[in-house]
Parts: sequence; structure tokens; C-alpha cells
Amino acid sequence: MTGWHRYLWRLVTLLCLLAAQLRLASLHQCGKNSYSSAGQCCQYCKPGFEMVSRCTDREDTRCKPCAKRLFKEGFSYDFCQPCTQCHVGSGSQVLKNCTASSDTVCQCTPGTQPVETFKWGVECSRCPPGHFSLGENSMCKPWTNCTAIGKRTLRAGSPQADADCEDARTPGPPRSPPTSARTTTTSSSSSTAHLRVTTQSVGVLSTFQSLPDKPWSPFSVIFLVLLLLLVFGVVMLVLGISLSKRDKRQLPAIWKPPG
Repeated sequence: MTGWHRYLWRLVTLLCLLAAQLRLASLHQCGKNSYSSAGQCCQYCKPGFEMVSRCTDREDTRCKPCAKRLFKEGFSYDFCQPCTQCHVGSGSQVLKNCTASSDTVCQCTPGTQPVETFKWGVECSRCPPGHFSLGENSMCKPWTNCTAIGKRTLRAGSPQADADCEDARTPGPPRSPPTSARTTTTSSSSSTAHLRVTTQSVGVLSTFQSLPDKPWSPFSVIFLVLLLLLVFGVVMLVLGISLSKRDKRQLPAIWKPPG
């Protein structure tokens, strides 16, 4: 091959590469929802429309709406497709109806699980024995064995719900035998008064112990002071009455009326 033949071959190769680059550049210049055809950018058909004819140098792409029970999603020059039919007999139900721009959305009901088909939830199968599913295209799961985890079965499982367990009743702490309190038959009212005072004191102490560990407000302090004064007054009154009764019993009989 002579030198001018090589030069001519290289020139043809460069021209072909330049044409390919120009072709790619024209494709990149078209918008997101358009395509290149015959060196020009043409619009895709929008969702819910299908192509009638491609664009030409005189007019853009011609589209028409999808017919009833047909749909097309996204921007493209594809044709409309038939809407998916949910197999209701297998346990599938329509979650969202088909529109011109979106297909039907199917979902398996509780007690069933999806079968692997071209679209999830279109066909379902019932849960096997001892299993359940909550629907929403979830797979079946085995019932919880309450006995195996140390619990009691409150409600047996069903195809639509798991078994309900509750903690087994454990025996409580042994009760201590009742202690027989020795009661002294004394007629002194001072012992009774002392018992009353002790009971009231314990009640006041329990009230103080149950108070929350929070800063006290002035009203709370005033209330507690009044409560203490009231308890103190009751104690003093009971003790005074007891002492007066005891003093009266101890007084000697100085004078007796003639019989």
C-alpha cells in the first residue's frame, strides 16, 4: 500500500469516528423525556398515553390515551398494557385499582401468603396448618409455642393470628402463720390511749415516707406544720382525758350518803 492510500484510509477512519461522536452528541442533547430520531429530538408519550406514530421532520410524536382497562407507566413510546387482575379466589384482593398511568396493586389477605408470580400479591396460597399471616403480602409464620418458652397459652393460634401467651402463674411466697397476740385484760384506759397514739404516729410517719423527693412548696410546708400541730393536740387531749380518769379512780371516798 502506497503512502497516499494510507493517508486516505486514515482520513476515512477519522471521518467515521467524527460522525459517531456527532451522533452521540445529538443523543445527549435531547431532554430526559425525549429521544433522538433522524437527527432530531422527539418527545416520548407521557404516562397514560401510547404512541400512534413517531416524529418526523414536520411533526412531533403522535400519542393517544390508553383505552379502558389498559395502562402505561412512565415516559416512553411503548404501547398500553392490560391491567393486572387479582386472583380473588386464591385470597388476593385489590389494594389499588388500575388507572391509565398505573397498574392494579394486589395484596394477600390475612391467612394467606403470596405466590411467586410475575407480580407480588396477584396470586396467594393459604397458610399451612400451624402457621399464620397478618396479610399485606407477608409470608406465613409458625405459631408461637407458649409451653416451650415457659408460658401458658391464653388463646390458640389461627391462620390469621399468632397464639397469645401469658406468663405462667408462679406460687407466691409462703404465708407466715398468724401470730397469736397476747391480750391483757386490763381495764386501764391509759393503755388504750397509748395504742391510739402509736397508731396515729405510725400513720404520720408512713405519710412522710410516701412523700415524693421533690422540693416542697410553701403551701406544703404550712400544711405539714398544721398537720403536726393537729396530731400533737389530739395526742395531748387523749392523754389528758386518760390521766383525769385515772386520778378520779384513785381519789378516796371521803363522804358517803346515809343509807
